[in-house]
Amino acid sequence: MTTLFIKKTKKYLIEISHSRYGLWFITFIAFIESAFFPIPPDFFIIPMIMARPDSWKKIALFVSIGSILGSFLGYYIGFALFESVGEMIIHKYNLASQMTEVGLIYNDNAFWSLFVAAFTPLPYKLFTIAAGVFSVSLIPFTIASVLGRGSRYVLVPYLASLGGRSLRVNKYLKKASKLMWFLVIVFVGYIIVKYLF
Repeated sequence: MTTLFIKKTKKYLIEISHSRYGLWFITFIAFIESAFFPIPPDFFIIPMIMARPDSWKKIALFVSIGSILGSFLGYYIGFALFESVGEMIIHKYNLASQMTEVGLIYNDNAFWSLFVAAFTPLPYKLFTIAAGVFSVSLIPFTIASVLGRGSRYVLVPYLASLGGRSLRVNKYLKKASKLMWFLVIVFVGYIIVKYLF
């Protein structure tokens, strides 16, 4: 029953993304994903652009803006609404232990932590909420969000616009994926070395 519901939900969301409201829909998804939503907009961006390759610049712009603005919502949840909303989100996704670790990392270098999380598959909602909880300065927070989210949501639409089935694009996608995971591994390695040894 649950699997059927998930399949129907995904089908419904994909149908919306291909409607005339599709651009606003994925912008909204990007907005809430930076604060609390579990599904990244990439899931909808790629099929949309594969269908209309020329739309990639517009989609990249809207999704980047939506995601950056959503990061401020996450920050606000952590800063002002943590007890009423933030804790519920963190426990929903079993991120309580990671929250403490992120707080320790922010003491050393909040900017690079946020940038890596914004650009890679790490759960950015954890980092935006934690930034509010630990009162990270808004200047590095804003710069990291703009650079990280902007880079990610320009890169993904651009690669999708090239035509994801071609050998050339698959090569680019593999390189981009390797870069993202390399940054994640370096980031995790830094945490291990810094706090366990």
